[in-house]
Amino acid sequence: MRNNHIDPADLINENNPNLWDFEILDGVSFMNCNRIHPLKQKEIQKLVNSCAEDNGLDALIIFGSSVEFRCNSKSDIDMVVIRNDGYKKVPNDFFEINSDVDILFDIGERLKKILWEHGVLVYRRG
Repeated sequence: MRNNHIDPADLINENNPNLWDFEILDGVSFMNCNRIHPLKQKEIQKLVNSCAEDNGLDALIIFGSSVEFRCNSKSDIDMVVIRNDGYKKVPNDFFEINSDVDILFDIGERLKKILWEHGVLVYRRG
């Protein structure tokens, strides 16, 4: 089953004053990387690199502890994957990072509110 196309710009508030502005680690260069806790920046860089190789993947939004000061080495990475082909899949590399991942494809009203308040767009095709 294919879902209607979702524009990530409708889900996040790019000018959110409540997001942290973290130090950026060497070798990290993805969109809004300063909004991701340094403990997760290199892992998310790997995810972003994988996104670029998957033509069906339109956007990747990170939320949860990875975008907050409370992040620690055991924190998981919460993400929303937006695909233009409607399939619910991610590149295999997503499971080769050193963090547990929670991957969401379906976006209900509650998640929309969380993303608007705390979501960080780290990848967008084009």
